[in-house]
Amino acid sequence: MSGASSVTFRSVLLGLFGAAFVCGFTYFNDAVIRQTFFVGNHMPFSVYGGLVVFLLVGQPLLARVSKRLVLSSKEIAVILTLTLASCCIPSSALLRIFTPTLILPHRFAKTDPAWERTKIVSLAPAEMLADVSRNENVVLDGFVLGLGEGDKHISPSRVPWYAWMRTFAFWIPLIVTFWVALIALAVVVHRQWSRHDLLPYPIATFARSLLEPDPHDGISVFRKRAFWIGLFVILAVHANNYLYAWFPSRTFQIKTWLDLHPLASLFPNFNRGGGAALLLWYNRIFPTAVAVAFFLPADVSFSAGISPILFFTVSGVFARYGIPYGGGNYFQPNISRFVNFGAFAGVFLVILYTGRHYYRCVLGRAVGLSGNTEAEPSSVWGMRVFLLAIAGFVLQLSLVGLDWHVGLLFSLGAIVFFLVMGRVIAETGIFFFQPQWFPCVILTGLFGAQAIGLQNLIIVSLVAVLIVTDGRETLLSYMVNSLKIVESVQEKVGRVAPYAALALLVGLAVGLPVTLYIQYDLGANMADGWGCNAAPRFTFEEAVRVRERLVTQDALASSDTLTGLQRLSALNPDKKLVGVASLGCMLAIALAFCRIRFAKWPLHPVVLLIGTSYAGCQFCYSFLLGWMLKLLIVKYGGVQYYRRVQILMFGIIAGDMIGGFIPLLVGSLYYFVTQRTPPAFNIFPH
Repeated sequence: MSGASSVTFRSVLLGLFGAAFVCGFTYFNDAVIRQTFFVGNHMPFSVYGGLVVFLLVGQPLLARVSKRLVLSSKEIAVILTLTLASCCIPSSALLRIFTPTLILPHRFAKTDPAWERTKIVSLAPAEMLADVSRNENVVLDGFVLGLGEGDKHISPSRVPWYAWMRTFAFWIPLIVTFWVALIALAVVVHRQWSRHDLLPYPIATFARSLLEPDPHDGISVFRKRAFWIGLFVILAVHANNYLYAWFPSRTFQIKTWLDLHPLASLFPNFNRGGGAALLLWYNRIFPTAVAVAFFLPADVSFSAGISPILFFTVSGVFARYGIPYGGGNYFQPNISRFVNFGAFAGVFLVILYTGRHYYRCVLGRAVGLSGNTEAEPSSVWGMRVFLLAIAGFVLQLSLVGLDWHVGLLFSLGAIVFFLVMGRVIAETGIFFFQPQWFPCVILTGLFGAQAIGLQNLIIVSLVAVLIVTDGRETLLSYMVNSLKIVESVQEKVGRVAPYAALALLVGLAVGLPVTLYIQYDLGANMADGWGCNAAPRFTFEEAVRVRERLVTQDALASSDTLTGLQRLSALNPDKKLVGVASLGCMLAIALAFCRIRFAKWPLHPVVLLIGTSYAGCQFCYSFLLGWMLKLLIVKYGGVQYYRRVQILMFGIIAGDMIGGFIPLLVGSLYYFVTQRTPPAFNIFPH
């Protein structure tokens, strides 16, 4: 029995309020008072830390006032879903780079000689960039330097909204259409992943443990001693280190990192490939990552941990023979990116193959064919919405001059990007995950620069910057975990998904104007090297490089004359990159097959997916530590002792979440009272 629906008026209202608050407050927290990222990953302190604090403090207070005010676990699941959906808006996944990417190219076009000489920015469709032709000193300089004077803030009417209306009219429908496609896709794959593939969903498992009693003994996790031990130990460490951030001369710091740099000289290939950074800089232990690794099958946690080590070793072997494995900016094709893409493509094919019967049934019923009744109505409608949304996305891109087949291939690449990310997070719980390939880069390698064309490249690159450049916060991954939480409290996912789309609209309606106002009031956060320097340059730096190559090959004019399907006749793929992508694909499929075929096979395909990423490097030691702890505990303590330690790990995660949430509150209060920036305190990597 599913019981009464959790989609009550107050649960939706509170979920929408959560979405509005996250989207309205994040930029202030990240760029003004510069505290630990308010979102930052797929397990944000602002949401999960707030959930733990509410369950420990808020619920008991509500119960004292009136039992009717107490929220049910179903209502909390809905609130969590709506709030998490909005987390793809305010930070790295969109607003951190959105307005800078749309306006700062005009500034760089004046300061970069190559941009100025080639007039490269003028090749972008006018709708895709902000209009600085009117009052440039206000529109452009005001964005960079701010229009406020001293302690006086500007009124909202002083923001030059007119310069942004045209580009917002293009981008907002495009992005919302793609969001709708991702929500629908999450609904489509949910049943297969949750009930047929039986994925572990570590993040959802943690949230579920807080909302409902333990299924093994029927006792709430909050009534178990091991949970409180884990919570208080980790919280004590964070509290001590937070005091150290405020009073370094009066307190001491508890170190949470390993000193491994003496090992660099012992492994020359590893060191030559860039592994010294893994020993010198990426050496912190993150308690939540250790706990998540503890929940996973041994091959998954071991593969996630060993992946960066293998990557740097392989990179060192290539470097030994003078072959550049990585390098270049984010949008420049290289071996590393195409191996990573090939691995993603291989996992994507495995996903389709393992769920082929269900997906075929859902697709057939979605287009009106009779089929097996196994397909849930919500999945069928999800497939219909997904297909319509993707068609709308491609159509909107074609209206600004992108060839439809390039738009379709780009959309397919973006779906592979997000779907595999969602699968990895559902299967491994790696809550901070940044793939290192991008659809625009793959199109350049597969088509060749002449075939894709310079303007097509600029269009898809701008879209890629705003949609897929930073995978640390992605809508589909939030939805994958949220729908599992909703299902675990016996609610139908089809009821909640439409409200998640509404939360996105509310979050964007609040977050975008608030962010733009702060930027024009105080000036953009130019200290943010990623959001205001790197990301806005990617598109046009690569376009300048491609243009110069076409000029050298005397192919620029002929490339400009090609239209539509004529570009297929000019295909000139980079055979080396196609070859390494094929190798990555075959390796991923082979690892998936061996994992199914051999019971003690040690490697999971994730070993090919995260090794090149900043996030993978940050968490590798934590995952290896979690893997080792689980092996030792299961071997010497058995299953019963493993379950006890599992409760301890839930407490460790809760302590981490509170340890990140409280500094957010303290830092905000300190700023509002003193107007001074509080000390930064980061629990997860920035």
